[in-house]
Amino acid sequence: MDISVGQIIEKPYPFTFFEDEFSSGWNPGCKKFEQEGPEVFEGHCLTDISFSCDREGLIVLEVLSVARMPGRYMDRVIYSKRYVNPDGGEDYKKQVCVATIKKFESWIGSPRSPIPIDYEVLDDEAA
Repeated sequence: MDISVGQIIEKPYPFTFFEDEFSSGWNPGCKKFEQEGPEVFEGHCLTDISFSCDREGLIVLEVLSVARMPGRYMDRVIYSKRYVNPDGGEDYKKQVCVATIKKFESWIGSPRSPIPIDYEVLDDEAA
């Protein structure tokens, strides 16, 4: 896959809805649920862990630079990352990140989001 400066990649990303007495809104990421299973050895139980989100928004990655490294060092991609919540809002700070080209290509080549866990979308229409 060819990575070029200025390239913009949009991928689905999980969001959870929060609401308290002062505010409400979207947070990027998943909710984690743990359920203890049967005891397997002297008080130790198997734990079933699952992840879910309320809806999916987007993560937008923009390639800022491709750094060719000398010698045996792996080439790097410098990119910006920003989130677009499920309602279309972009009230998150843009972050500048660095990854190897191989890692970056694995993120953008995957059909799922760059978050490294499997998650269930609970409500695809409204929170």
